[in-house]
Amino acid sequence: MDLQNIYSILSGIGMVVLGALSVYLKTSTKARTKARQIAEMLGELNAKAVIFIAKAEEEYKDWTGGEKFDIVAVSYTHLTLPTIA
Repeated sequence: MDLQNIYSILSGIGMVVLGALSVYLKTSTKARTKARQIAEMLGELNAKAVIFIAKAEEEYKDWTGGEKFDIVAVSYTHLTLPTIA
């Protein structure tokens, strides 16, 4: 058996496994529910991040540099840490 045959066999097995995983994720209600929850959580985080950025832009419109970034980064960190834990 040469290397090309081994590669062909392994890629075929990999495709079958990924196909089965895809079918499971498409048909599983539990997986869909979890994906929907994650999408909603990420949407809320993105919306809050936009609010933090707009607030920092308004408060520090005369400033340039790291102070605006620091305010947004600290606010976003406080927002995401409870979500991750």
